[in-house]
Amino acid sequence: MGVSKVEIEIEQLSLDGFAPADRFRIADAIKRELSRLMTERGMERPAGSRARVAKVDAGSFRVAPHASVESVARQAARAIHGGLVGKAGRK
Repeated sequence: MGVSKVEIEIEQLSLDGFAPADRFRIADAIKRELSRLMTERGMERPAGSRARVAKVDAGSFRVAPHASVESVARQAARAIHGGLVGKAGRK
């Protein structure tokens, strides 16, 4: 099995209720978790297909009160990954 290159550019991500100063910590944590998910689970799609996705609706998720930035970022990355593989909203 060959190695595939996947490039994901997130132009806009809306997470309400966080301090603007946390944006880089959130972005870095999302990047780490999304990279891990893509490495471990990949994107199920037909062999040889090259899909460009203009927009992904990753849905929403509940955040526990006082959740850490890293915890929220992991949830966001899982939602994004789910949206990419067509599983957004599944638990």
